[in-house]
Amino acid sequence: MAESVGERIALTMRTSCLSEFRTMSGALAMFEIGGPRITFGRVCALLARIPGVEFADFKVPARFTGPARFRFKGADFEVTLAHFGSRVTVGDPLAAHSESAELLSHVKEQLTQRPTHVTPQRLV
Repeated sequence: MAESVGERIALTMRTSCLSEFRTMSGALAMFEIGGPRITFGRVCALLARIPGVEFADFKVPARFTGPARFRFKGADFEVTLAHFGSRVTVGDPLAAHSESAELLSHVKEQLTQRPTHVTPQRLV
């Protein structure tokens, strides 16, 4: 999707679970979410929890059957499997610069939240 713009993209930030790819002008073109515990279905579920994300098929894909397309605040995005994770690509990085940056911000927030653990209580 982002390659159709014609502007080159480059890896600009990489952590153990997130990589950002931007155009030479700084627009976010795609990001990859990876790690041993993050499957394609979990990435889609994570995205579906973000207010404003609407998957094209009206359901969150649980298994990889092809690219999953969604819209966020009027901008088109696509989730695909990448080498070691899932890749989220914006349809037009130059036109959807603020939307892709906001989406990435929501994803970072979701990734940094720690799951709530329920501790068993002993009944006396």
